[in-house]
Amino acid sequence: MFNGNSSKILVLSAGFDVFLQVLHKISEVLEPVRSLKTSEPIYNPDALQFLEQSENLNIGKHRLRTFAQRVKEINRSNVFSAEGKYTFFIPVDEGFKPNARPRKIDKQVIDGHVIPNHVLFTAPTQSNKPYETLAFGDNLKVTISFSTEHSDKGAHKYYVKSDTLIGDSEHPTASVLAEIVKPNIPVKNGVVHLIQNPLMVVDTTVQGFVEVSLSNLLAFLPLFQPISTSENI
Repeated sequence: MFNGNSSKILVLSAGFDVFLQVLHKISEVLEPVRSLKTSEPIYNPDALQFLEQSENLNIGKHRLRTFAQRVKEINRSNVFSAEGKYTFFIPVDEGFKPNARPRKIDKQVIDGHVIPNHVLFTAPTQSNKPYETLAFGDNLKVTISFSTEHSDKGAHKYYVKSDTLIGDSEHPTASVLAEIVKPNIPVKNGVVHLIQNPLMVVDTTVQGFVEVSLSNLLAFLPLFQPISTSENI
């Protein structure tokens, strides 16, 4: 039978035991994680194994070395190996420019890339619905939401946005948007989405952006000469 939210419910009866199974309709074909090494194949990795062995897996041109290194340095590997249902967002190496960005990836930022208790695929997830991350506590509150950009040609772009609702000196109250460059990678403890840039990392403040923009504008002003008017025109 089917319920109203595009999920198929299977009821299996064996004697007096009844088992309820819910299959979520995701509208996309999930590509299983495949190992590129036939000598040491990797089957059904958890998120930590996926992160550490990413260069031996079929994820295309994307590299995850920078984020993987920070997870190891800060001793947050247990977050990615934990059993349960999680949604993980892993920024690719291209998103760690300028070079100052890796240093901003601390414990709280790593936790802000993980949604617990939910396995969220791109297509069926409600747009702009906030989900609490592991970085949601008394002193820091960070949520993540999905959004979709529709194209006339039928192609879709998916984005995620982190909202730091309550921040501190190292984690300003702000929103950060990232494109999902490779979505819906199934792992043993949930799903992984590769994203273009880190969440929660704010490179410049609004005041700094305005100051830079104003200085650039003032630099160009001498190039514009005033236009005089005359009575003959």
